[in-house]
Order: sequence, then structure tokens, then C-alpha cells
Amino acid sequence: MRVLKHGYYIPFLSMPESYTEKKNKSAPKDPELVEQQIKEWLDLGVTVQGIPVTCINPLSVATRIDGAKVKKRLVKDLSRHMNKRCKKESVKLALFMKSLEVTVPGDWQAVLDLEKTYFHIRMAKEHVQYLGFQHPFEGRDTVFAFKFLPFRLASAVHCKTKIFKPLVARLLEKGIRYSQFINDGRVEVGKR
Repeated sequence: MRVLKHGYYIPFLSMPESYTEKKNKSAPKDPELVEQQIKEWLDLGVTVQGIPVTCINPLSVATRIDGAKVKKRLVKDLSRHMNKRCKKESVKLALFMKSLEVTVPGDWQAVLDLEKTYFHIRMAKEHVQYLGFQHPFEGRDTVFAFKFLPFRLASAVHCKTKIFKPLVARLLEKGIRYSQFINDGRVEVGKR
């Protein structure tokens, strides 16, 4: 409830000192993708520009091969600075192969891509300053900050899983079998 009321406070092991790392090798190689994604984040209200930040973390382009398609997405690289100062709490994730074991003939199944799930979890105002990034945007070097939980933060999966726990419990209570893995979900409904 604290997260929903006041925003997410990063569970720091030690407070991060000022840090600036502007670029990873992958982001400058795909400037159109970077610019398009930043515009989308601004339109969604996920990021903000023009506020003071103490940590500028680099952006990376993550590439994933899905069959014959190459999928790219822009992510914040928090591995070099922020994640080293963040408490990593374990969380039990459902395995999709396990959910197949409880599937019976006649079940209906849907697979969900909860791509922007993390962007529904607001950051505490005091911690937005640690989630900055810099990019030459629309012709000038601009500093941005995430107002919502970034996917690559070490504690993000734990936070999101805990927030979803009551929803998952309610689905299971109603006889809807639901399993969740990071940002994907599987729902099964049928006779039992």
C-alpha cells in the first residue's frame, strides 16, 4: 500500500553518489529507435525532462531474436551504478512450462504481454533523481528522468510481483489459473 500511496522507494544498500554515463555502444547505433522511444515515454508521462538529477545512467538497445524477427527495444542500463547499490530481493516466478501441466482438454488460454506493466508503478518523488538519462533529443543534449519504475532496476521484478499478488490471488480464487513471468502472463479458464 505504501508504494501505491507514496510511490516506490528504491531499497538502497547504500545511497548512490553522483554518477554520469551518457552512452552505451548500442544506443548511438540506432538513433531513430532511441528518439522514437523517448518520445513515446514522454507522451505516456513515464519520463520527464528539466528536473535536477544526480545519476545519469546510459541507454542501451536490447536485441532479441524471435523466430525470424529481430526485436529491439530501448532500455536503461542500470547495471554499472544503480543496481550495485540496490537490495536484490528474491521472488518466486511461475514457470510457463509448469502451467502447461495444469492445462486440461477444453481449457481456454490467453498469453499476455505485459510490456508496460512497470510504467504503472510510480516512483517516489525523492528517488526520481537517481533514474536520469541523457540523450541528444530533437537537436540538443537533454536530461530526462523516469517518474515510473524502469524495467531494468534490480528490485523492479520484486516490486511488481508484490503489487500483483492480490490480483493473482483474486483470479485464482475465481477459478482462473494465472501464471506470471517478469512481464508476461498466462491465463487459463476451463472446467475443473
